[in-house]
Amino acid sequence: MAKQIFNRNTGYEKRPYWLLLLISLLLISCTEKKYQGKLIVTGESPGQEKYDFNSGKSWRYSSRASLLMVDPASPKKKPLVLTSSFFSACSPDVSFDGKMIVFAGKLNENDHWQIYEMKLRNQKFRKIIGLDNDCTDPVWLPEGKILFSMSSFSDSTGLTHMLFSCNPDGTGLQQLTFHPHADFASSVIADGRVVFITRRVYPSEGNQLFYVMRPDGTKADKYFSPGGNGTFLNKAREAGDGTIFFIESENKNIEGGKLFSVHRNRPLHTRKSWPAFDGNFRSLFVGQDGNLFISFRPFEKKTFGVYRYDITGQKPPEPVYITENYNLTDVVVAEVHPRQKKLPSAVDMGVKTGQIMCQDVNITGIGLKSDKTSARRIKRVEFLGVKVSYGMADIEKDGSFYVKIMADMPFRIRALDENGNPTENISDWLWMRPNERRGCVGCHEDPELVPDNRVPMAVKKFPVLIPQHVEKIKEKSIDLE
Repeated sequence: MAKQIFNRNTGYEKRPYWLLLLISLLLISCTEKKYQGKLIVTGESPGQEKYDFNSGKSWRYSSRASLLMVDPASPKKKPLVLTSSFFSACSPDVSFDGKMIVFAGKLNENDHWQIYEMKLRNQKFRKIIGLDNDCTDPVWLPEGKILFSMSSFSDSTGLTHMLFSCNPDGTGLQQLTFHPHADFASSVIADGRVVFITRRVYPSEGNQLFYVMRPDGTKADKYFSPGGNGTFLNKAREAGDGTIFFIESENKNIEGGKLFSVHRNRPLHTRKSWPAFDGNFRSLFVGQDGNLFISFRPFEKKTFGVYRYDITGQKPPEPVYITENYNLTDVVVAEVHPRQKKLPSAVDMGVKTGQIMCQDVNITGIGLKSDKTSARRIKRVEFLGVKVSYGMADIEKDGSFYVKIMADMPFRIRALDENGNPTENISDWLWMRPNERRGCVGCHEDPELVPDNRVPMAVKKFPVLIPQHVEKIKEKSIDLE
């Protein structure tokens, strides 16, 4: 097939469709090359309100910010404003093919923060999530879904932020975290798990932690914590060798922090401090070429700029792009990058419960059993919800317990003595996804401790149903091999 095209010299003549298609593809390819390798950054007006990094509120809800595209090869060229029609926009994340970004934005000052997608080729955007809550911190998941944080308020717990996921078109919305915490600053590491900052909100405010979980919300657990009373300032980012970099302020410094790292395989025992070079850090990104791009401000400068940080830590940060008009944060690179590992999911929404087993409640700390007096004192464990007790389970002679608990609800586990009085042992908030199965070695045990090679007495019986007022649950039957 062909199309007639007018030529002023020869009149109408035929041109094959494939030629027009080829020309179109070449034009698109040339356009895409224009933004490949460019930096996408959040530009904040200098002199904004003071930042509250501990809660994450200020940098997630920046009052006047724009997404900018800057060219590291042309440091004097003005940045291209990608979100000129938005009142504020921040937190960009680049798709795996390097062609699109997702970000948090609000078109008008009184709008809720929502999740948007933009094609870098032509800066056309569309809303992915439009809800009556603030939605922030989007990140692409390996299976193609989008994960983000959404605010929620209740009279019982106050303001919380839970993690959700959805399909790229906004359908399939699913809640992933269920504890009364503030969850934000998510990133995905090479093994497919999500690493995010969390902070307890109820019953009292807690310190920040980095948590890790699977993209379906299962196997959520503490990953590592800041030193002393430190505060994390932004997302953790992983390098190719498994080193996970993050920015932390050791004294809750509102201006910025220092660069630290842990290794993916032993995050609790590999903490390392990197040279600060007389300046403050705000965020970082690891490029595919191994370059570490940082939002950095030397003490003598007025604004944060984008710098290249020597991965050996031996050279001072090299300026890449600096402007007095913006503080540049949330650095990402518009480039193709490999997907992280896709983890299988055991979540089955036809099942209403999850199962949890503890091998020995008397194992604490680094794996040492409590003394005999303490061991005799723990006779039961109680499962606590928000302002309610779900019930109790007896401890077997070997210290084990085994329960089936309603899925997707927050709970804590508290140890009770022979008189029914609580001991000093109480867990942080937990939740179980539908059909999830979890086991622990003891109470507050060393996370690197492996269980003894024995069958706990508790699993030789049917699990205790929690909440105990529920007599029967209509759910899908799962046969285990």
